[in-house]
Amino acid sequence: MNDEGKTKEQLIQELTEMRQIVSALEKLVDEHKKVEDDLRKNNAILQDFMDNANDLIQSITQDGRFLYVNRAWLETMGYSEDEISNLNIFNIIHPDCIPHCMTIFQDIMAGGIVSNIETIFVAKDGTSIMLEGSINTKFENGKPISTRGIFRNITERKKLEDALKIAATIDKLTDIYNRRKFEDILKQEIERTKRYKSPLSLVMFDLDHFKNINDTYGHQVGDYVLKTIANIVRNNIRITDFFGRWGGEEFMILMPETTLKNAGELTEKLRNIIENYIFEDVKSVTISCGVTQFIKDDTFDSFIKKVDNALYHAKKRGRNRIEIWG
Repeated sequence: MNDEGKTKEQLIQELTEMRQIVSALEKLVDEHKKVEDDLRKNNAILQDFMDNANDLIQSITQDGRFLYVNRAWLETMGYSEDEISNLNIFNIIHPDCIPHCMTIFQDIMAGGIVSNIETIFVAKDGTSIMLEGSINTKFENGKPISTRGIFRNITERKKLEDALKIAATIDKLTDIYNRRKFEDILKQEIERTKRYKSPLSLVMFDLDHFKNINDTYGHQVGDYVLKTIANIVRNNIRITDFFGRWGGEEFMILMPETTLKNAGELTEKLRNIIENYIFEDVKSVTISCGVTQFIKDDTFDSFIKKVDNALYHAKKRGRNRIEIWG
């Protein structure tokens, strides 16, 4: 039926239906625009968040090319956006970390998620950047196409941790083991010598008349003498020996795999070197030494007591000498 054969009521009805369809289409278009606007706003918020995040954010392809890095990444690593396109992730990983990172990368591309990874990137200027973070995989049609990682720069934290670790184990003045660390090492070596029945010798020495040095020349000179003697000993003991400051002007040397006879000979060598060293201001400094060896019935305390007794006798018998305590 053409429009001429339709009644007025029919035409009005069709017009009303057409208007409803147009109105519905206009509503769909408005809703679509709103969705697009919301999506753009959300993308802008996400982009702003990523660009202004303090953490380093990156996305890389299966072959290690960069798809995206945020502003913090660029600023930390010292690269421009144009330079990123020519970089591969393995160009910036520290050589020591590459084997471990390659294994992780393969696991991730197989669908794994890695949390709490620690690695080291090398910035454009050669600076090592220590990082921790997490990485996961982006899939498309069931196939891995890229990885996404978020990292935190922990370089300063690691430096602080290292400094605290050193402070907890190293004597600040002499730069050798402090008493706490030396005691830990001594306990470990005692257990080892018990297990393997290997010889273990211990030396304790102190500076003769050190109070007179401080009283006559001042504590600054006294500190210089302590540091100098520490350097002399450190440079003349074996790489397998342990050297620590026991307290004040007292020092300890632990000699694994060393008999009492050999420990005595090594200690006499050190005593002689120090006696013949010319110190600034003070000129001559001597040491008294006690030497002992661990035996099967010894404990940590008895071992210390024996070497302390040996040192006491060395001082009582005239100083600048060594005494052996079997």
